[in-house]
Amino acid sequence: MGDVIEQRRRYYSGLDADKASIPADGKSIGDQYFATDTKIRYFWDVANWIALGVDTINAGMIQTDAVETLKIKNLNVTEGKLGPLACAEAKIGNLAISAGKLKTDSVETLKIKALNVTPGKAALGFGRYVPRLIGAHDKLIGDFTTDGTAKVNGLDLSGIVPAGATGVVLAGFVQDDAADSWFYIYHSAGATISALRLRTAVANIRVNGAATIPIDTDRLMDYQGANLVFTAISIAVLGWFI
Repeated sequence: MGDVIEQRRRYYSGLDADKASIPADGKSIGDQYFATDTKIRYFWDVANWIALGVDTINAGMIQTDAVETLKIKNLNVTEGKLGPLACAEAKIGNLAISAGKLKTDSVETLKIKALNVTPGKAALGFGRYVPRLIGAHDKLIGDFTTDGTAKVNGLDLSGIVPAGATGVVLAGFVQDDAADSWFYIYHSAGATISALRLRTAVANIRVNGAATIPIDTDRLMDYQGANLVFTAISIAVLGWFI
């Protein structure tokens, strides 16, 4: 049996340059107009012109609670139109989202590239350690004053550690021509246990150490050294938590 082909005439009420040019009066159910600029047919459904054969979408056509995976590229969607609770996986390209608009407990998988997230990201589950590859110590003996008194905010790491970091890993060594010479770097006066604590046991023998220390948004740390002139002090930033 050969192919059976149904043929019928298609009647248009008119051709117009665009949708805005379609007459507003005299419409009946079933009337169709063809917009020559967009090559789209419009059908009158008693109240509105309905586009037929549309192959593009706009933000208003998306119902986020109707899909498990939402993939949007180059679509102008405001944050109010996205419901992250509605999808298991959100992949969004070229969409501007601030940290306050993200609810990580709303999605199972969140994949975001090149997103500038504020320090509040730690509460959103973004915390990670960033190691640093270096070939020399960052701070040397000339960067410190050791007179037995605490130097509040005396160690400035803002040129090394990025904004938003919550902790820093320091390593280094001291050396002196006497035993029991001490040098500490810490967060603040009330947190001297969470510190890099270096103390010589023997004269002219280097003592090494490393520690993870909390850091404030200003990335300024306190330090204190015994009242003497050390032979060497060298401190390096190995990495940070952000």
